Amino acid sequence: MMDHDTVSKNVYILDNSRRWVKEANMKGVELLNIVDKSFDLGGSFDNFKLITDSRLITQYYFILALHRSLEWLKQGKKIAPEFEKFFFEIEKIPYLEDIRNMHEHEQEYAIGKGRDRERFFYEDKERSYVSDATGSIGTIDGKYRIGGRLIVQDAISICERILPEIEQVIEKYQSNY
Repeated sequence: MMDHDTVSKNVYILDNSRRWVKEANMKGVELLNIVDKSFDLGGSFDNFKLITDSRLITQYYFILALHRSLEWLKQGKKIAPEFEKFFFEIEKIPYLEDIRNMHEHEQEYAIGKGRDRERFFYEDKERSYVSDATGSIGTIDGKYRIGGRLIVQDAISICERILPEIEQVIEKYQSNY
């Protein structure tokens, strides 16, 4: 039988996993709402700047929340083996680690430094666009891509799918102690 402190610590870790997956989902939805607003600017340059600033900051927080989800789920799978599945769901989001690292070190890339500089820019020849890792592309297929690579709608779908399962595992864990 585990002592109260261990159970409390474990619940804290599991609940932080849930919290960050939920936040990633909410930030992703918020980001897509901001993108939708950007098509209805009313012709004002001030509105354009406001929407652009909000979009870029929300995009950064979305990437951060996905990354924090991954970090907490990594700890959570040591406590609840079911969390391994959730960890791998987030981990398999294409380009997440690259995009997160490049967002985190954006200042270094801006002055010509940073690791893997050749990957900072991404060219999609099929859709005819180039994007830097901190930019975003809304393409003809209706997908919003961060850095031209990470598809926001796909990441949101993963979060929406695993969040109820995470909550069930936490409930089951707590009911055992």
